[in-house]
Amino acid sequence: MSIKSRAKAAVAPDRRKLTGKIWLGVSVFYDLIRASIVTLLFSEYGVNGWVYLAYSLIFSVIFGIVSFRFVIAAVDKNVRNAWLYGSLTALTFFAPDAYIIIVGKGVPTSTYVLLALYLTASTSLMIVELTKKVRSRRRQAKTTTQDKPPTER
Repeated sequence: MSIKSRAKAAVAPDRRKLTGKIWLGVSVFYDLIRASIVTLLFSEYGVNGWVYLAYSLIFSVIFGIVSFRFVIAAVDKNVRNAWLYGSLTALTFFAPDAYIIIVGKGVPTSTYVLLALYLTASTSLMIVELTKKVRSRRRQAKTTTQDKPPTER
């Protein structure tokens, strides 16, 4: 089975629940790695790694849910929900890092610059990836609709 066929199957309405669970799992896994890196880099500046991990996991679950709903809303061309879930996606993506900025004491400017670069790069990557997924899923949804006989549309 090709990657295109797998992606097409993943967005089918009957598969969205499973795809959403996988999406959530990947999001949590990513944040576990991110929390480990933050703990290594910021623990000497007063950032408690366990507290950051707790914040990160809470927001990771929310991020996983709302970012998937954002993609689905965009695929379904539901502009209102796409804006709502897109905004929540952005907020939950940055929320754990606010803890670093608030709690960190004596953090060198260069470290904040690195954090800003990371956030800029990861945000850009997130936007590019979400845009690709939305476009891909729209094409797949269009193809699926065109494959059906006129009586089933």
